[in-house]
Amino acid sequence: MARGWASASRIDAAGRRRGPDVSGTAASGTASAGSTTWALLKDRNFGPYFWGNIASSLGVWGYSVAAVVVVFELTRSALFVGLVTIVQFSVPVVLAPVGGFLADRFDRRKLLVGAQGLSGVAVAVLAGAYALAVPDGLPSPWPLIAVSFVLGLALTVTDPARHALVPALVAPHNVGQAVALNSLTFNVGRAVGPAVAGVLLASAGPAAVFGVTSVAYATSVLSLWVTRPRRLEAPSGTDKGMGAGVRYVLRHRAMLAVLLGIGVAGFATDPVVTLTPLLAPELVRDSAGMLDVDSEELVVGLLASAFGAGAVLTMLVLRRAHRRFGYRPVGIAGLALLPTMLGILALSPPLLGLSCAVLSVAGVGYFLAMTSLTTLLQMSIPEHLRGRIMALWGVCFLGSRPLAAFIDSTLAHMVSARFALGVVALGGAVATVLVLRATSALVAADSVTRA
Repeated sequence: MARGWASASRIDAAGRRRGPDVSGTAASGTASAGSTTWALLKDRNFGPYFWGNIASSLGVWGYSVAAVVVVFELTRSALFVGLVTIVQFSVPVVLAPVGGFLADRFDRRKLLVGAQGLSGVAVAVLAGAYALAVPDGLPSPWPLIAVSFVLGLALTVTDPARHALVPALVAPHNVGQAVALNSLTFNVGRAVGPAVAGVLLASAGPAAVFGVTSVAYATSVLSLWVTRPRRLEAPSGTDKGMGAGVRYVLRHRAMLAVLLGIGVAGFATDPVVTLTPLLAPELVRDSAGMLDVDSEELVVGLLASAFGAGAVLTMLVLRRAHRRFGYRPVGIAGLALLPTMLGILALSPPLLGLSCAVLSVAGVGYFLAMTSLTTLLQMSIPEHLRGRIMALWGVCFLGSRPLAAFIDSTLAHMVSARFALGVVALGGAVATVLVLRATSALVAADSVTRA
């Protein structure tokens, strides 16, 4: 029986937690034993971190959808739309080893403050430029592409540091619940941020969207400033090299399967950002009699809102589902649901109400998959490698976005947006089967989550 993921936690083949949570050092002000979710959210360390993380995630994903819509309006080019996403999310992939190494060697809170501050300043400058350029806006997409690059640099640091900071904010018995809530913040931002940005873009314009985004980053910086986490030191003799996380994952192949599932979820959600601006014109024309919509921006906002609404509503049942079925089954179910809905959207008639309904169910699948698989991963890795392994999480999730954006925009340019949706759906379905088989065999046979 092969040795599995190092952790104080025990998770069985179904993904249910067995025994104590992942070990971590309690920071002052943590909630007491048996803390409820509400108690953690009121905790003086984890509470500000949680709400600041929500704000940051809303900023990241809100900017993403606003940027692609504005670029499409400027260029009417699917390739330029893809370029915005590629620039923003390829940098963290290329520099992932550096980001993970920094998160495991330096003060994670200070790293986050610096990176979030840089993001806020960059987006604030863009907001000011659009405010001064009213009513015609900026004549070129390149300022947006440049800011996207800066945000990509910041994501290189923020993603591994954010995930790795959690155990230092709560008592050991609350780490599992805190990890799930931390995953929740990212997924709420991914689901709701594009919706808010789309509606705000249609009603108030780019300057307002980017201004609100800069405020979101400022909120995150302030929330981090008031937290007082303890730095968790690595045990003596541990591998401190930049490639230690990769070597650990390669020794525990089931972790690769979980990371693949996270990558599939990231890949399959790209159409919500990259392809909805391309679907909007036909949905505006064919929405008469269902929804009174005469703006492509509003259509994008409604589609993203539908996706976000499905994800947010899933929060109401997520904890119960995890308790009853376990993390892995819930994650695989969500992973299967997401490409299925994209396939239905590709084949459905261009009716706005129907498209919104389909995307809302896709949002359910996304939220189930990402929250469940990320929590399973976080609860099963050694503390001294947390930053470097969660940098690989960023490679799989964010790294899938540039590839997906390139494929989606290229296929949409060469054939159509609906054809691109169909290809993503088919690829996602095949990958889900592979993840199901790999995790089923390896988790059961090798006890990959056993210490």
